[in-house]
Amino acid sequence: MKRSSNLLFLSFLGALGVLGGSILSSTNAAEFDFKKETVPQRWIEELVPEDLPALKYPEYFTELDQAKAQAAGGRYRLALVTLSQIRDADPVEAALVKASALSAVGRSKQALDALADEKVANEPRARVMRAQILARQGKTDEAMALLKKLVGEKPDSIAARYELGRLYEQVGDIDSATKAYAWFVQDAQLLEKWRGQTGEAVFDDANSVTLIARAIDRWANLTGAEPRVPLDAVRMARTKMFVSHEKAKRELGFEPSGVDGALARAVEWFGSRCCS
Repeated sequence: MKRSSNLLFLSFLGALGVLGGSILSSTNAAEFDFKKETVPQRWIEELVPEDLPALKYPEYFTELDQAKAQAAGGRYRLALVTLSQIRDADPVEAALVKASALSAVGRSKQALDALADEKVANEPRARVMRAQILARQGKTDEAMALLKKLVGEKPDSIAARYELGRLYEQVGDIDSATKAYAWFVQDAQLLEKWRGQTGEAVFDDANSVTLIARAIDRWANLTGAEPRVPLDAVRMARTKMFVSHEKAKRELGFEPSGVDGALARAVEWFGSRCCS
């Protein structure tokens, strides 16, 4: 029995040798990629979800929301798997998440293909992401041309103007970068909207606010001026911070008072220390 097993094993090794020889003979050995040429499902390693702690999602999150959170949290392959299981998702939102995840794992061509779909291609956010991917590929001129065209068609595109300034700065054209960032400071309507003086919804999403703060921060850095909107303050404002007084109430007997009393005590406390 043992001798039969050994013969079977040797036969198996011989078969592998024949297979390996036929494969290697059909392609240059230096170019041969065992995984790609022999594994039935190519790219299988790239599609295995990342070994990262599981995310916790709010109950109201849809599968698309989960995919967005996964991509934002560095779980790009998991986001792709989640997207593949969704039916009837918003084509623009799904394409943006898919392109972002594909680009992050080095599959830029597939990412650009996802953004080229006819249902998505003309969406401003898709065009900005396309420019970002092209820039990462070293195709800066093509990316700039795409952003300039978008700014011409959509002058209020916050993302396009910020990315254009960033690319100018990246290639060393500081004058053009400063002018691009200056729009965020000099546009009176934008500042009125920022201050909530227009009566309309302030901004579509928190990302727009962050981009404005980044642009103004870069403008201030390049010109030596004081930033009107500190970037750190915007980042802190985006962070949800909730405090409960239950432990202090339970263990120290703390009883919260009204806002007016708290402000009066705070003013008195600061006044006694700064003006004495």
